Amino acid sequence: MSHLAGLGLEATRISDEALSELCELRGLTYLNLSFTSVTGQGLDSLLKLPNLTHLILLGTKVSAAKIQELKRKKPALRIYPALKK
Repeated sequence: MSHLAGLGLEATRISDEALSELCELRGLTYLNLSFTSVTGQGLDSLLKLPNLTHLILLGTKVSAAKIQELKRKKPALRIYPALKK
């Protein structure tokens, strides 16, 4: 599964703790976590995914500050919903 490019986990019971397990999916470029219980705390582990370019966070409790922090740490990462300026 290390060649998996996209993963849709929207509306599942994935937790912050489980996100660290995704770091083995080194080829992952797209991840949808919409309508899950993940928080900003769990997203830090996703920074270890070298090819991740799209992260969908609709309907989560991730703060705007955390989204900005992730964008600073990984500028090529497009996070949806995009923050309004």
